[in-house]
Amino acid sequence: MKIIDCDQADSFSPGDQSMALGNFDGIHRGHQTLIHRAMDFARQEKIHSSVLLFKQHTLEEITHNPVRHLTSLEDKLEILDHMGLDYVFLKTFDHDFMSMDKEDFLENFLLDRLRVKHLVCGKDYSYGRLAQGRVNDLLEGQERLGYEVSLLPYVEDGGGRISSSRIREAVAHGQVEEAQAMLGRPYRMTGRVVSGAQRGRRLGFPTANIGLDFPYILPADGVYLTRSRIQGKSYYGMTNIGSNPTFVQKGPVKIECHLFDFQGDLYGADLDLSFLFFEREDLVFRNAEELIDQIKKDEGILRLKIKEMGG
Repeated sequence: MKIIDCDQADSFSPGDQSMALGNFDGIHRGHQTLIHRAMDFARQEKIHSSVLLFKQHTLEEITHNPVRHLTSLEDKLEILDHMGLDYVFLKTFDHDFMSMDKEDFLENFLLDRLRVKHLVCGKDYSYGRLAQGRVNDLLEGQERLGYEVSLLPYVEDGGGRISSSRIREAVAHGQVEEAQAMLGRPYRMTGRVVSGAQRGRRLGFPTANIGLDFPYILPADGVYLTRSRIQGKSYYGMTNIGSNPTFVQKGPVKIECHLFDFQGDLYGADLDLSFLFFEREDLVFRNAEELIDQIKKDEGILRLKIKEMGG
C-alpha cells in the first residue's frame, strides 16, 4: 500500500481510482464493506483501490471540541495495509478544505486531482461546505461527469446499525466483546510504557504502565484480558484500568498491564493492548493482602479464559 499526502503541492494520483469515502474511525465491519467493494471494483476494472483519509477527525475541527477515537491515523494505515488496499490519500481537514463547496470537492478534488472513477459510500455520506453535498448529488452527477457510484446499505447486527459511535459507547461501558463483534477484531490501543509507582512489582505482579499520546476512547474502569505484541510474539495479559482506589483517593486513571509469562524490560517501548474480555470492575480493598488475593483469583480466571479461547 502506498500513501499519498495531498497536502503536498506536487502530489498526484498515479492512476484511476476506485475510492471508498467516509470518516473511518475504527474501520469497523460497515467501513470494511465499503472498502472491499472499492477493491472488488478496482480488480474488475483493472484500476487502483483507495481510501481518502483525513489527518484529524472532521467533527473535532467543525465543533472545536476534543473527540476521543477508536483508531489513530497510524492504526488506520496499518489496518488498511493489512486489507490489501492499493493507495491511501491523506488530507488535512482545515478551514480552507472545510470551506470547499460541494462541486469543487467532487469535480476538482476527487475527479480531476485524484482521478476517481468509482465512488463507494454509505447512504448518509455528506461532503463539501456545511455538508451540503449529499448522496443524491453524487448519483445525479454520474453520467454528466463520467464516474460511477456504489451506494451500500448499512451493515447491521442484532443491536441495529454498526457505527463508530455505537462502538465507542460499547468500549466506554467495558463491553469489549460487543465492540470486537462490530469491529471484526479486538479493540486496540497503543501507548508507551512509562515509569509508575512500582506497586505491582512490590505486590508480586509487575506491570507495564501505559501512557497514551493519542486520545483513544478508554474502556470502563476494571480488569480485562488483553493481548499484546512484543518483538513478533504475542503475550496475554491482565490489564487494569482505574485510579488505584485501594491506595489513592480520586487519583488519575491509569492503564497497567501485567503480561503473563513475559520476562524483560519494556520501559520506553511502545506497547499495544487488544481488549478481549472484561473480568470485573475496579474495586477498593481494605489492604494490600486482600488486593493480592484478588489479583491471584483474577489471574486464574483469565488463564482459564485463555484456554477456553484456544490460546
